[in-house]
Amino acid sequence: MVSVIALLVLVSIVTLIAIMTLKVADTGVNDSLNQRDSVAALFLAESGLEYATQQLSSGVTCGGVVGATQSFGRGNFTISNAWASDFNGATLTGQCRVEVSGTVSNSDVTRTVQGIINYSGGITLASSSSITRNNDNSIAFPITVAGSNQLLVVSVALMGDSADSIKVSSVTYAGTVALANIGAIKHPSPNNVRVEMWQAVGPLTTGSNTIQITLAGGKTAVVAGAILLTGVDQTAPIEASDFTQCGTASSTTNVSLSSLTGSAWVIDVLGALKSTPVPVAGSGQTEVWNAFTGGAPSSRVRGATSTYGPLSSSPATMSWDFAGISRSWCLGAAAIKPASGAGVGVLSWREIIS
Repeated sequence: MVSVIALLVLVSIVTLIAIMTLKVADTGVNDSLNQRDSVAALFLAESGLEYATQQLSSGVTCGGVVGATQSFGRGNFTISNAWASDFNGATLTGQCRVEVSGTVSNSDVTRTVQGIINYSGGITLASSSSITRNNDNSIAFPITVAGSNQLLVVSVALMGDSADSIKVSSVTYAGTVALANIGAIKHPSPNNVRVEMWQAVGPLTTGSNTIQITLAGGKTAVVAGAILLTGVDQTAPIEASDFTQCGTASSTTNVSLSSLTGSAWVIDVLGALKSTPVPVAGSGQTEVWNAFTGGAPSSRVRGATSTYGPLSSSPATMSWDFAGISRSWCLGAAAIKPASGAGVGVLSWREIIS
């Protein structure tokens, strides 16, 4: 009888151990499944951020992405909210804070994230304009300004005098904003070409406004132009410049700038005597304007400007080809630094725990 009771107790203990082992195993399986669903839900939420990035960069407004939902894989994501402010409430420009929830199908697992998305796309040439003048010392022309993180660059090519007294004395935008000089150089030969570049950092008055260039030292032939860039660093937009290159070229001219930020842009200004040949911008450069003043032989000036960017490597070399014909020239260039985080994409994100 004692043996039977002992056997029954032993069987009970073994059974209890077996039941506990099964429960532990079942809990482990459930925990593993929950962990898998949790990771899947986070990936779904991150996919929603990528979707919002694509929508914003294609022109959809910050608020316009709200309500978007897509199902794929093991669940779906929903964009539930969006704000033009960061995690601390500061106003964003060219960026949007988006809230996305990822949910696994047939599960109660949902994870929610908020991400700050930059959709400005780095530096962009927003607008440009140019003008030619003969025998003038006061040049005015319009440009249209819009966008955020602005930089206005005005370039001038003119016929200088032997004393180098004919030069730009001031450049203004919209009658009140004074531009600062980036650099200038005149050809060493008497009565030869001179180039200058000036800049103003935003925010600038939007709409169509007038650029006014005033010369000192007398009237002369001038080619001038303006470029408005957006997505530019507003603290120190000019990170390098070179206004040391003048010569008499029979083939190509060039200026090289080094130690530049990734995705920077370079702008140049070329001045050359006489109308022909028409110089051709170097490989990778985008010509913005290339104009000639006309007039008497001693007043003939050609001015040209091109851009190169975004850069994938440094140094950057700006060049122009004169097709083997000898011409007096001067060439200046400046590198433009992009605003921080100016590339399209998710800058930062955090999970929202309810």
